[in-house]
Amino acid sequence: MKEQASNSESGAGSDLSRRNFIQRSAVVGGSLAVGSALGASGLASADAAPAGAALSAGEMTTLKAILARLLPGDDGTPGAVEANVHVYIDRQLGTAAYAEAVPLYHQSLAALNQAAHGSFAALTAKQQDRLLQRVEAGSVHGVSQAFFFVLLAHMREGMFSDPMYGGNANFAGWDLIGYPGVKFVYTAPEQAIGTKVTPAHMSIASVGGKPAR
Repeated sequence: MKEQASNSESGAGSDLSRRNFIQRSAVVGGSLAVGSALGASGLASADAAPAGAALSAGEMTTLKAILARLLPGDDGTPGAVEANVHVYIDRQLGTAAYAEAVPLYHQSLAALNQAAHGSFAALTAKQQDRLLQRVEAGSVHGVSQAFFFVLLAHMREGMFSDPMYGGNANFAGWDLIGYPGVKFVYTAPEQAIGTKVTPAHMSIASVGGKPAR
C-alpha cells in the first residue's frame, strides 16, 4: 500500500510504518473533533447511539480484521482493535452526522468478504494486506476506493478522540503519541522543553464534558 496503509516504507505488512503514519497524522487536543472525509462537521454524540447501532455482528468482525491490519498492536502496545476503534466507528455511524457513510460501509464490507471468497477475517495477514492494497488502489469490485480513505479518517478519529466517544480505550491512542490527556495545570518543570509529561489519563467527561452534538 501507499504510506497511508503503511506498506511503502518498509515492505508489505510493516507494523512500524503503519504506526508511524498514524502518529504523524494525529491531530491532538483536549477533546479531538475531526470531521470525516464525507464532510461531517464534528464528532457526533456517542450517547446518541449504542454500540451495534449501525453494523451487524458480521460486519463488525470484518471491520475489526481490517483495523487490525491497518494499525496492529505490538510489543504490548495496543492497536486500533484494542483501543476499541471499531466501537467508535459503529457508534458514529449510528448518528445523523455520519449517516451518509453507512451505505458505503455496508456495501464495501460485503464486497470485501466476497473478494476474499467468503471471509476477509479468515484470510492470513499477508492475504489481508494484499487485498487491502487492491482496495487502496480501487481495484476490488464493489469496494469504492473512497472507502479506504474514509475508513482511515474514521480510524484516526477513533484512535485519538476523547474516550467518551467510544474509542481510545484506556487512553491507548493518546499514550501512543505521547499526549498526556486533559490537564488544567502544568507545573514549571512540565513546561520545560523536552520534558515528558506524566500522562493524566483523564477524559474531559470526568469534569462534566459532554460529547459534541
